[in-house]
Amino acid sequence: EPIDDGLEHFLYVLEGNMELTLDGKTHPLGQGGYTWFPPGLAYEIRNAQGATSRVLWLRRPYEDVEGLAMPDPIIANEKDVPALPEDTYLEQHLIPYEDAAFDMGVNLLNFEPGIYFGFVESHVMEHGLYMLAGRGIYWLNGDYHEVQANDFIYMAPYCPQFFYATGWETGRYLVYKDVNRDYASAF
Repeated sequence: EPIDDGLEHFLYVLEGNMELTLDGKTHPLGQGGYTWFPPGLAYEIRNAQGATSRVLWLRRPYEDVEGLAMPDPIIANEKDVPALPEDTYLEQHLIPYEDAAFDMGVNLLNFEPGIYFGFVESHVMEHGLYMLAGRGIYWLNGDYHEVQANDFIYMAPYCPQFFYATGWETGRYLVYKDVNRDYASAF
């Protein structure tokens, strides 16, 4: 049965073929396909084949802002999103978080072997990183971590970070971050 759990969702197909039914309309999602959709929509997700499919799935409460309309769903494939130069690497904005109506951003970063951030960076928001391909060294708050495909990293707010792509293939990772909202203090 389709459900509406009151959450916003981001799904990225790592492998295989999925079908997303959203408010009664079915959409195919192959490898590299992704979707973002807001709360209030009934959805169903199915494996569209007999073989294995894998999906990276983020879901969380959406943070409304008075005066901003909730964004429309996005159903796309990473191949259709331009890879633009950013610092020393290429970046694809899968969710257009430059639009203040979005409260999360998801980017795909691409590093050729030997390429690294041009500087150490730190952000006010938390991050989640999922390695799609390649290898590298991630420096987090003074510690070095070797990373490769299928590794996940959580980065707390204000955590200094730096990435260096190693190995022989392009290092690629998805990075999630909170955007466009003030930090909700627990105090």
